[in-house]
Amino acid sequence: MKTKVHGLLAINEYYTSYWADYCIAIYEHLNLESYNVGIDVYFIDESHGLRGSTDFIDSEVMIEIAMIDTYTGLGYDFHDLSKTIAHEFIHAAQYASGRLYHEGMIQQGDCIASSWLWEGKRFVNTPYQERPWETEASNTDQLLMNNVLYTMRM
Repeated sequence: MKTKVHGLLAINEYYTSYWADYCIAIYEHLNLESYNVGIDVYFIDESHGLRGSTDFIDSEVMIEIAMIDTYTGLGYDFHDLSKTIAHEFIHAAQYASGRLYHEGMIQQGDCIASSWLWEGKRFVNTPYQERPWETEASNTDQLLMNNVLYTMRM
């Protein structure tokens, strides 16, 4: 596994360095270095049935990007990967800025529930489509992807 480091960004990948360059371009576009939070990016074969995931662990943001669709066994195409990486970096910015915090699993009555803090408001077992941080990422990932890919062409 190769590791490419850029400021507080560490990219761990088996795959082509193009994706490392793309991550660096997003990192710079979002000015993530200003938050002084380490960000580790892992390109992995599969990510628990997800295209990507981001979490804040021990004062560092960890991003996992799946290269292969768990259900079909096929690799994701360029557009899907580009958009997923942009989406997950938006979450990295949300964590790094303190707007999003994953409290983890908490006891709620007789059940265990997943708890998040978004801009100071608690969300427990909230469906994906109703999470405001997901709405924000979904509404802006295409624009971020387009802007970064455009600047990389220049």
